[in-house]
Amino acid sequence: MIVRGKHPGARQAAVALVLLAPTLVLFGVFMVWPAIDALRISLYNWTGFSPRPEWVGIRHFRDMFGATVWGMGVPFLLALAVALAAAGLLNWRSGRQTEPTLWQRRQAKWAWWPALLILCAWLAWWLYGTQDGDDFFRWCVRNNFKLMFVGGLFNFAFAFIFAAGLSMANFKAAKFYRTMIFFPSFISAVGVAILWQRVYDARGGLCNEMIQGVADLVSRAISVVHPIHLTIEPIEWLSSDNMFNSVIAAAIWSGVGGEMILLIAAIQRIPPTFYEAARVDGANERQVFVHITLPMIKEVILITLTLWVIGSLKVFGLVQAMGIDQDQTSSVVSTRQYELAFSNRDNIYQMGYATAMAVVLLVLIVIFALGLRLFKSEEELEF
Repeated sequence: MIVRGKHPGARQAAVALVLLAPTLVLFGVFMVWPAIDALRISLYNWTGFSPRPEWVGIRHFRDMFGATVWGMGVPFLLALAVALAAAGLLNWRSGRQTEPTLWQRRQAKWAWWPALLILCAWLAWWLYGTQDGDDFFRWCVRNNFKLMFVGGLFNFAFAFIFAAGLSMANFKAAKFYRTMIFFPSFISAVGVAILWQRVYDARGGLCNEMIQGVADLVSRAISVVHPIHLTIEPIEWLSSDNMFNSVIAAAIWSGVGGEMILLIAAIQRIPPTFYEAARVDGANERQVFVHITLPMIKEVILITLTLWVIGSLKVFGLVQAMGIDQDQTSSVVSTRQYELAFSNRDNIYQMGYATAMAVVLLVLIVIFALGLRLFKSEEELEF
């Protein structure tokens, strides 16, 4: 939109603000205000039902992280403040440049890395280097990270393989396979959990039946030489020791289709002339993928990674619906929040403490989402 007048920039900003006003109001009412109110509730000892919550300040956070981690708060905050101040100063200088060079823009972006590394080091130390604090909550955060990293690794590996294969021009029935792989994304978390509960059933479930079937084939092969029958003890896939690995497999099955569709859409946007020119110059398929496909779809990869990170950190329905007897080894932050706030077995509801967990979870999501933005390319590709 082109706005003319004495102050075209200000008038254009005003027009944009008017057009965005309904969305900004809805975002503020349903997203910003609840987040601010959650921070307020986390400072109170409140059951959610009592009319007068008790002010406790930051006690919930002290109990959550423990005295050891909290005692290191001052030097940690000082180091973080120095890193953030240096990054802010460098970005301010870069912003004052009329046309900053590519190297200046990269320097401004890399300046945020020390602050991110300090946060990651502190988080790793709390998760794996300390013992005090809320051990149950620490296990829940570990499980969320396990889903994010381990599940994300396999999820994107399958998504890349499917996207690369189904994007080939001569692949027959590609639309059929895309639909079949994408179909689980339409199923609700509860539906996925019920389906995989049947698959993991210790008595008659598909997993144990397949394992026993392989054992029967081996038995028949060995029986040619010596009569034998192998019987495999049924595996309790949904026990507390195995449940979270089972949840990761179910999450990959239900989530890989969404990432695959986004990657296929990004790959198909690349002009075929780029590939034709590369092959004319003698590039092989690996070189074409590394030097053309990956750079062209980098932005979409970052978007899908961000969506996966957010989804894995706030996962609730799949774990809650699949769990039978959940303990700290098979819970995530959201299920622990629910248990403390709404379904405490001792009828001692802890809405304030559960909300403090939600605040920590929000901070983790923001840190990882902003960290992924540091991988954004400074060079804009137009095609």
